[in-house]
Amino acid sequence: MGELLSKLGGGQLLVLVAEMIVLVAVFGGLLTGIIAVLATQWRRVRVTEAETALKQQLLEKGMSAAEIEQVLKASSHPRRSGGCSPRRFHRHPQLGQPQSPPLDDCL
Repeated sequence: MGELLSKLGGGQLLVLVAEMIVLVAVFGGLLTGIIAVLATQWRRVRVTEAETALKQQLLEKGMSAAEIEQVLKASSHPRRSGGCSPRRFHRHPQLGQPQSPPLDDCL
């Protein structure tokens, strides 16, 4: 290793290090993207399996399709697709202390 470094000039060594940094950055970015896609798909599969198991249990209990649909709607998490905004803390105008908005904004 020392022989290789001594044969390379300062400029060549700098170019080699820069190329290595670029390669690591590119492959690291690609690997991160691939892992993110795989994790998202894995989560979707697991959620679908859990929902299917729940539906099967409800069917075994003798529940009707309307009752199962009602249970699934009640157990699903609402998405932030409109009127419900995330909780934000506001300063009380007179006290200057953080104050949260009422919880019934989304209900």
